[in-house]
Amino acid sequence: MSWFLILAYINLWGLLGLSAAMQKHQKQIFGHHLTEKHTRFWQVLGWLGIFISSFLAVWHTNWSIGLSHIFGIITLNALLITWCLNYYPTKLLKAIYALGGVFVIAVGVCLFK
Repeated sequence: MSWFLILAYINLWGLLGLSAAMQKHQKQIFGHHLTEKHTRFWQVLGWLGIFISSFLAVWHTNWSIGLSHIFGIITLNALLITWCLNYYPTKLLKAIYALGGVFVIAVGVCLFK
């Protein structure tokens, strides 16, 4: 169960990064549009989180179970982010920054367990 929650957290961080990289959400989250450099940073960070969580899901179990877990996690996290963007867009920025340190710790726990 804890493994599933760590994967969900890493994937959430990735999807938050991708949503922060989208121009239509930048105005909601940050209050203004970001520069191309900052947009690229959030995009790379988002894809990195999704790839790391997908790799860890397959590495920990196997292809069939890992892919099922990751698709379920992506679905639940996308629902959560959509809900937050509609009702709490300003609090989402605080959540993105707060989750940054825990992201590094979660990856370390998964890799060195």
